[in-house]
Amino acid sequence: MKKLVFRPSLEDVQKLVEGILRKHPEYTEYQANIIGQLYVFNPFFIQEYNVKAILNIKDGYGIRLHTKQGKKTVNIDIIYVVGQDLYEVVAHEVDAVKTETKQIAKIEMVFFDQLHEVIRKILRGV
Repeated sequence: MKKLVFRPSLEDVQKLVEGILRKHPEYTEYQANIIGQLYVFNPFFIQEYNVKAILNIKDGYGIRLHTKQGKKTVNIDIIYVVGQDLYEVVAHEVDAVKTETKQIAKIEMVFFDQLHEVIRKILRGV
């Protein structure tokens, strides 16, 4: 039996980005592209990663996924590196009582189709 593989097209991502920008004008095109790419490769990423909020960061070049992992809160920053067409993913564990954060992972030079794999690996280690 032949395995079916979903290969999203550039048009799929562009349609999502246009919809995101219409609904959320506070996002930049870079941020909308990151969200669109996450949705295209995994439409249920919000539920899978238990995302409570998607926040603007890094002067419009990145987003923060504010997640809840059991009793822990983990912020995952996905930052677009202009000029390289790559991403940097940085994860912080948040201590709400002490209002401190501790960096738990930093992965550089990530391609867009590797984002979910990297995020899953980070969250498995929490």
